[in-house]
Amino acid sequence: MPVSPKNKALWLAGILITVVVLLFWQDSYRVRVRHFTIRDQAFAGVLSGKTIVHLSDPHFDRGDTAYMREILSRVAAIEPDMIVLTGDFVRWFTGHPDYAVAFELLAGLHAPLGVFAVMGDADYTLRSASCGFCHKPGSAEPPEQHQVRFLRDEWIEITVDGKTLRIAGLDCRQNMQPDLTIVDSLLAKTPTLLLSHTSLAWYRVPDNVPVFVFSGDTHGGQIWLPAFIWKMTDKKPDPDHMHGLFSRGRKYLYVSSGLGMTDVELRFGVPPEIAVFTFTGTSEQGRESE
Repeated sequence: MPVSPKNKALWLAGILITVVVLLFWQDSYRVRVRHFTIRDQAFAGVLSGKTIVHLSDPHFDRGDTAYMREILSRVAAIEPDMIVLTGDFVRWFTGHPDYAVAFELLAGLHAPLGVFAVMGDADYTLRSASCGFCHKPGSAEPPEQHQVRFLRDEWIEITVDGKTLRIAGLDCRQNMQPDLTIVDSLLAKTPTLLLSHTSLAWYRVPDNVPVFVFSGDTHGGQIWLPAFIWKMTDKKPDPDHMHGLFSRGRKYLYVSSGLGMTDVELRFGVPPEIAVFTFTGTSEQGRESE
């Protein structure tokens, strides 16, 4: 029985849709490495010649061990001087085996200047497991399974080639409202890296202080949509900064597209990423990206 032109068109459309879905499903786990050069004298004065890797939102579950180890391999190949992570290491409503995958990632991350992190709202899903990010269960001592320094509404100072760098971290509980009062304590000339799961801290930072905010949460939208659509919804707390590098005055913001997925197991036009930053001095502030 011959196939009608209408049925042929439907078959071809179905095949095309299937191919497109498969391609984008594959790209959902194809990690892109993005390189940025920050041209700023304050940060270059401390971090010139250094490389910082930013990771965010892996949202691991117990089936992501192979993907997690691929991320570790990609980061190790970069040989970063510092690694910063901005939360949501596990999926929502998850269990102990899923946290174990996240802890293995943390245990495998190493950098000469340190590995620093903050928690996201999803990380508090299972209280009995989330303690392992910051300390031993039932103890204030550091965790045994990894050496990552988690910052919870606090800041520390480290010395880089004899110069001071401040690293601050905002905790993000399930109400998505970090305590922004810590930002007020950063009003100094000391170059500061501020880790925050959401980018809300960006608004609190004055334009005239050298603060670089690293954040995540948005997944870049995960599925690309025009900016005005995100602004019409209440899906994200800061729809004006969904993904990418922003600057104003002496402050900077980077919002990662993340490494994992939630809600829909698909990315469309917003691949997972590892962001890599280097710093150089210049007479003008600015940035370059690949």
